[in-house]
Amino acid sequence: MIDEPHCFGVDPGASFGVAAVHAGELWYVDQGEPTACFERLDDVVRRLVELEADVVIGCERFVNLGGGPRHRRTAQHDAERGVALLLDLGRRLGVPVDLQAPVDAKRLAPNVRLRALGLYVTPSDVNAPDANDANDAVRHALLAMARRRALAFERLLSSRP
Repeated sequence: MIDEPHCFGVDPGASFGVAAVHAGELWYVDQGEPTACFERLDDVVRRLVELEADVVIGCERFVNLGGGPRHRRTAQHDAERGVALLLDLGRRLGVPVDLQAPVDAKRLAPNVRLRALGLYVTPSDVNAPDANDANDAVRHALLAMARRRALAFERLLSSRP
């Protein structure tokens, strides 16, 4: 049996989305308050690294375009903090972290593809009014897989009708 990677995706922000795809399945999903979600993610990734599992992380890249009126109305400081924590986690544990453009992740895995792959997250899966951040995290996990573990991504695609 091929040792399949654990490909995590993170959508940082005021609502933090996390997902991991492993062996073609949605292996982990979380969405909610940033500090709690990050602490759970840190614990899961640390345990996997201790088991010498193959772990990669894709994270939505945040670009600060300045301090105009639009910037002040967003919760981007949460996204900036989340990216910084994730980069530190990667450094501490020796796990690659890919910063990714949201548009690239959405092009690779729109909702219709997530559903076809059996990776679409529903609100009941994360006990929240919506699962938007969790689904964005799944997209980033898939993009990390496609970029860093292409054979696993190919197996995932070929295993579905």
